[in-house]
Amino acid sequence: RIGSNPKGSAQKREYLGYEIGERAVTFRYRVDGVTVRERIEARGEGGPGLVREFEVGPTEGRPVWFSTDPTAGVVAGVEFSASAGTWQDGRLKLTGEAAKSFTITMAERPGVEPLGYWSMNDELWKGSALPVLGVVGRALKFDGKNDEIATGITTEQLKDGATLVAWMRAPKKGDAPANERTVIGVAAKGEDHLALRYSKEAGYRWHFSSETGKGIRKTARRTLQVERPELWQHFAVVVTDEREMIYLDGRLASDDGEPDASMLPAGELFIGSEGGKRHFKGQLDEVRVYDRALSGDAVRALFEDDKRRPSRMHLEQEISE
Repeated sequence: RIGSNPKGSAQKREYLGYEIGERAVTFRYRVDGVTVRERIEARGEGGPGLVREFEVGPTEGRPVWFSTDPTAGVVAGVEFSASAGTWQDGRLKLTGEAAKSFTITMAERPGVEPLGYWSMNDELWKGSALPVLGVVGRALKFDGKNDEIATGITTEQLKDGATLVAWMRAPKKGDAPANERTVIGVAAKGEDHLALRYSKEAGYRWHFSSETGKGIRKTARRTLQVERPELWQHFAVVVTDEREMIYLDGRLASDDGEPDASMLPAGELFIGSEGGKRHFKGQLDEVRVYDRALSGDAVRALFEDDKRRPSRMHLEQEISE
């Protein structure tokens, strides 16, 4: 965008052509009446990632903006850096002089991939209908009776910290089960449990209970009331050695110092149940499990990135804001 309003759409975009080289592709186009030349080159094998070199024509004193997203140069695993200008809320601002020639580098942040990821686009229950429309592509409908996904991930893999992320959509309060049902949980023994549950009375509730080697039980119960559970909600639960945090739609909703990641109950993590019990009734989409504690900025980036994906634009009115 060229001009004083970085959030406005371009007044006029006109593509002038492109050239494909051996290692790069070059585009020429006109934005807001200014000619731009952009050369894109992928530099892998230890290189910085994707490099975009820009040459911008005279702007008559107007600033130049390069927009990524609202998370200050971070997009779900990709980090942006620039040879000139300053970042402001995910937008790079350059003077007309600096924009004559500048470079944007897009590099994958190491260690950002989840331990497990379920898009729900290709998951199917035997004999059931196709998945329903989701936040990103399709979502999977859980019947509240038998549907569950065994992740193959154990809490032993999460002892250094954990983040559980999911988009979820429960039935309307009148149609929801009275007893609590599990969105993500651990098939643990005895009284131990680790679960994000839902019921029409309690809303969404995070349960944590584990016994230490000395027989001392640590428990935590955090409840988040959601006015319209039938809309898509984005949840993230972050557990570390010092605290537990719950994020709702990218914002911190609960922060407590009770749980301890090293004391998570032993067992396998399940999606839609606690391993054969408390089966969830509703829809789930874009479920991720990380073996570390994500920062608040990273959680927000996941939320914003999913919302921005083109495949969910038709669901605008079905996502909680």
